[in-house]
Amino acid sequence: MKQWLWHIVRDIGAVGLGILMVAAPTILLLMHAWYEYRIVRLGYDISRETERHEQLVDEHRELTIEATLLQREEHHQSSVRELYGLTRIEPRQVVTIDAPPPPEQSAPDIEDDGSHE
Repeated sequence: MKQWLWHIVRDIGAVGLGILMVAAPTILLLMHAWYEYRIVRLGYDISRETERHEQLVDEHRELTIEATLLQREEHHQSSVRELYGLTRIEPRQVVTIDAPPPPEQSAPDIEDDGSHE
């Protein structure tokens, strides 16, 4: 009986060692595949964020140019107002004039003399 028990323990140990020899590389392979997947996924995320960053930089550049132009225009307007003593128009100063509609004109008649046939 002792011999029989020893064979069972030895066989279980051999099977366990075999499972360990297969399981360890399998686990390492799965971990490697997972890390490769994460690396590719993060690469796509970085690419998307880089594109978004470039769009935001372009938008910032456009808005900076627009703000500079508006400041120049406001400066120009204030300089002209000071130079010529102009003031802003108030709504009560605006007068709307209704003009009569223009008279209807008919197209001139063109006679066909048949010379272009």
